[in-house]
Amino acid sequence: MKNLKLILIALLINSVAVAQIVWDDISSSDKASTFYGIATGKDKVPENTEINNIFEKVISGNEKILLVADWTGSMYSYTPAVLNYFRIHSGGIKYLALFNDGDGKPDGKIGESYGVHYVNNPSNLSSIIKVADETKKAGGGGDGPENDVEAIWRSIKHFSSGTKWESRYGGEIFVKKKSGGITKIVLVADGSSQVKDMSELHKVKYPVHVIFCKKSGSYASDYLEIAYQTGGTVVSESSIADFTSSKKTTVTFNDKTYKRSSGGKWL
Repeated sequence: MKNLKLILIALLINSVAVAQIVWDDISSSDKASTFYGIATGKDKVPENTEINNIFEKVISGNEKILLVADWTGSMYSYTPAVLNYFRIHSGGIKYLALFNDGDGKPDGKIGESYGVHYVNNPSNLSSIIKVADETKKAGGGGDGPENDVEAIWRSIKHFSSGTKWESRYGGEIFVKKKSGGITKIVLVADGSSQVKDMSELHKVKYPVHVIFCKKSGSYASDYLEIAYQTGGTVVSESSIADFTSSKKTTVTFNDKTYKRSSGGKWL
């Protein structure tokens, strides 16, 4: 875990460096050695232009953002870049949660996977490093489908202590406050993984803005439905599906046209 800490330290501080490295030019096999160079001061914090371009479309003004990020094994090359972007451009994250789809345990009942880890003081670098390290140690995701929706509603509940919860639809949901608290939810999602707990989506009463990582990801349908039902957006480097003002049932995203079926599938 020492290497992970070095990576996170490098990405979350304004490193003074000798050489500028462009993230997009680094092969997967070279990422570890590159991060080591950054951590030791030989290289500069890399820019992930895909992440930067996406966040420019999602982040605006002085918002109180809850960032919920997929921290499973397939996303390790994305999430540090996301944290780095917030650190440099947004003055820190107001609320932060990382999830690993169940802390390495076998899949259980939908909505009870857990594996959601919270950074209660995201303005503190050591707090972010500690929780990121704990999340990775606890599990790397295992199977493909992830518990994105559970991670969202558990994070809302965690960071909204003292606010009102009600029982509806046979379960617990969060009732959005009229003022104060969280103003926007941003989900950093793996476009190559399905969402296994879509049936939990009725618990989320905030607009969810999905950062769709991996441009070639084939599971846009679930994330389009999350944005559709909550009145949010799905954003990639080259596309945006916007449901903030209307619930359109046909959208073009990443050069593909999707139409929503009566069952909530985008085909």
